[in-house]
Amino acid sequence: YKCFLPLAWRVSAAIGVTGFVHPEGPYEDPKGGELREVVYSRLRAHFQFQNEFQLFTGTNDHGRLRFGTHIYGQQRGVVAFDHISNLFAPATVDSSYLHSGAGPVGGIKDEQGRWNTAGHSDRIVRVDDAALAVFARLYDEPGTPPRRARLPALHAGALNGVLRKLADHPRRISNL
Repeated sequence: YKCFLPLAWRVSAAIGVTGFVHPEGPYEDPKGGELREVVYSRLRAHFQFQNEFQLFTGTNDHGRLRFGTHIYGQQRGVVAFDHISNLFAPATVDSSYLHSGAGPVGGIKDEQGRWNTAGHSDRIVRVDDAALAVFARLYDEPGTPPRRARLPALHAGALNGVLRKLADHPRRISNL
């Protein structure tokens, strides 16, 4: 699939978009920084699913299969895309965009111990250059350019503030 991304970008119109369902490799691979640098400038939406409901049959390895729906457009000078992680059903994406923002976000599982498929507007994490800079400081080698940062699976936008505080702290657990 990594070979098809640049091909799709080349053949799409100036205002066109392409959508792919593919594994999360580009966003997790420690050696994938160069690809991420190009991907982030084109990414419009990233919806990361866990295959607990067997959306893709015969591929589930006890929930470890993670894949995403990725919407790409023409390259832009700024990074700006929506990111939703820990999805179990596609309907959660729509209900998150329609949600009023009231009430708690909820966890990965609901009160009955079932996979949480409820939408919430705070599930939509808006990722920009500033967020990528925080991710790079927390998850990658020192000096990693922000646009080469790995993408964490954030469950809610409120976690961006927590990550920023952790990244701003001068000491790391690895230093102790």
